[in-house]
Amino acid sequence: MKRVALYYPWIHLRSGVERMILEVSARSRHRLTVFTSHLDLEHTFPEFQRLSNVVALRRVPVRRAIAPALGAALTIAGQRLPLEDYDALVVSSEGLGDLITLRNHRVPVICYCHSLSRPVFDPVYRAELVARRPSLRWMLPLFLPPYRALTRLAWRRYVHVFANSRTTRDQILANRLSPPEKVEVLHPGAAIAHADRREAYERFFLYAGRIKWTKNVELALEAFRRFRAEAPGGSDWSLVIAGEVDNGSTAYVRRLQALPGGTDGVLYRINPQRKELEDLMARCYALVFPSLSEPWGIVPVEAMAHGRPVLAVNNGGPTESVAHGETGFLLEPRPEAFAERMRWLVERPDEVQRLGEAGAPLAVGVVAIPVAARYLGAERFGVLGLVWALIGSFGLLDLGLGRATTKHVAACLARNDFTTLGPTTTLSVVVQTALGIFGGAALALVTPWLVGRAMNVPAALQPEVRACFLVLGGSIPFVAVSASLRGILEAALRFDLVNIVRTPLAAAMFAVPAVVAAAGGDLVAITAALLAFRLLAALAWMRAVRSAVPALRWQLEPSWTSFRPLVAYGAWTAVSNTVNPLLIYVERFLLASLAGVAAVGYYTGPAEAVTRLLIVPAALAGALFPAVSATDNDTSTQADGMRLAVMSLRFLVVALVPIGVLLIVFAEPLLRLWLGPDYATHGGTAFAILAAGVLINGLAHVPSAYLYGRGRPDLPAKFHLVELPLYVVGAWLLIRAYGITGAALAWTLRVTVDAGLLGGAMWQMRKPT
Repeated sequence: MKRVALYYPWIHLRSGVERMILEVSARSRHRLTVFTSHLDLEHTFPEFQRLSNVVALRRVPVRRAIAPALGAALTIAGQRLPLEDYDALVVSSEGLGDLITLRNHRVPVICYCHSLSRPVFDPVYRAELVARRPSLRWMLPLFLPPYRALTRLAWRRYVHVFANSRTTRDQILANRLSPPEKVEVLHPGAAIAHADRREAYERFFLYAGRIKWTKNVELALEAFRRFRAEAPGGSDWSLVIAGEVDNGSTAYVRRLQALPGGTDGVLYRINPQRKELEDLMARCYALVFPSLSEPWGIVPVEAMAHGRPVLAVNNGGPTESVAHGETGFLLEPRPEAFAERMRWLVERPDEVQRLGEAGAPLAVGVVAIPVAARYLGAERFGVLGLVWALIGSFGLLDLGLGRATTKHVAACLARNDFTTLGPTTTLSVVVQTALGIFGGAALALVTPWLVGRAMNVPAALQPEVRACFLVLGGSIPFVAVSASLRGILEAALRFDLVNIVRTPLAAAMFAVPAVVAAAGGDLVAITAALLAFRLLAALAWMRAVRSAVPALRWQLEPSWTSFRPLVAYGAWTAVSNTVNPLLIYVERFLLASLAGVAAVGYYTGPAEAVTRLLIVPAALAGALFPAVSATDNDTSTQADGMRLAVMSLRFLVVALVPIGVLLIVFAEPLLRLWLGPDYATHGGTAFAILAAGVLINGLAHVPSAYLYGRGRPDLPAKFHLVELPLYVVGAWLLIRAYGITGAALAWTLRVTVDAGLLGGAMWQMRKPT
């Protein structure tokens, strides 16, 4: 345990930085002392009153005028901290705080940069500031050059810099404040475990955050005014503006209220308590985040954690946290763009639910994957990638019974046949659980060979990896039973319950490795924690099924007559379930064998990140399969199934193509900023190739679901049998020749061929039969 000093110039509001300091104080493993030059316990979070580790220094003013700012700068630059017994100093930096390093660098000094001094280094902010206060046009040029010089001198004291976003990192590098090798992106997280995710919503949009001119609240007001005037039923909706207002912003609030429409349907919540703000996030329809130049912005992450979509400006931090079309929308900073999207969301409440459900896992992954990679190192992170791959491969054990059970339950519910529902479903779940137990035992038996010979694991790491795989084997039965129970919910079209369980589980797959690794745990501890979450998930699935299908009676009555239709349908599905995981993950195991597990680590980060785009097509396909199945019993309704498939395909094109193109074009810089230069060097090209493959594979989910719904599981299975040997040979040759890039190229070529075959088969079946 180290003794660490943390300096932040002013603790006087209920903003994201103060909240982060509270979280660090509560969760740090080290002995932490917080030093501040302005402590206002009356207006900041009340929790600060209970902290005994906060030290108030010589008080500085918080006014942003030139004279007070100069006085604060001189005071901070001359302040000497009592660091004799400390091991490090961390500066929580937003500008003036950097000057504390000038006289306090006897211990290693680390910077966590929220933003640079915005009047000095942010041209968008500076232009708006001068437009609002024209007198500064002549004063700023006098003060900016000496302040920049002083800032650069202060930044030389930092041994390492954490930037809260890629936007902040780019500003640091553009202004040559620190060399690239010293700057690392570390996104601040949100307390997702405590987020109140509600299915119900109320008819209001929410702006949350500080209420000041830099947040561009006028845009939200004008957009809402237009929405209220133009949208059918718009007058029934409200806009809630909730946030901190300091003394310098009270006049700004009055100006907002005086604007046309500034009070019509608009409710102001000034300086709300934290619980009130969280309650507003849980109840709102969507979050509006109009800030023009936000370095990061924790509010969109918190809104996504609460299961709410985000409408944000397509600039700055939100471009890193909001996945366009998946967890919200990135819009041009024009009122009409926001108003149009508000109306679009109001007309599509199902889209609001979908966007909200996708938010939490992505919010976790954007923070957690870099953390896990940093603490585990390339080789252990590579093994973690194989663990994720094996968990994703466990579907091969159900012999096609999962999808067959879904189709059977959907048919029984459609004709109200509860006599055969219970016995057949019970037998299917029991058989799948038994197959999971068999799979776990099989993994335990092959683990010595897999680790010792097949995977090229370094000798020093082999005992840990063997133990990790043995624990992993214990989770297979829970994965199997969870898959069968989820299929029952999908057959009942209870996708709300599916997402209630699946969303936190998907988030845990990212968060658990990061948390355990950061706490010093090894791969065995990570896998054991994932096993515990799988057990809890299985219990949750069981409870959800009991709620969704109360007529289902668990009756174990072994009968080949009732079980035979499931086996007949599942036989071809079993082929796909056996072959498909190999098609998805075999390149990782070949990469481990030919290039070592470190190469898998550099491949896994980009692969796991970009394949999360498949959340949307997977969810859409999960809904499309039972819907098409319901239309397959009658030739008069089969055309409806094709219309549903075509509509789904059009939606995926609109949702995925812009994101895919963006990832392909900016693959290497995005990877460098997210995971660091090593991952960009080794995996940048692979990331771009995988992005193209994921785009194509996402579209292929629609024809695959259509074929299964039409009762033709044999077609995907036959395609996969043809693809497998060609893919293994091709992947081996490409990996041997091009390493990580070859693995990505092999996977992308395979999914392209697969998409073409599935699409052609769907087109051939377009006529009712």
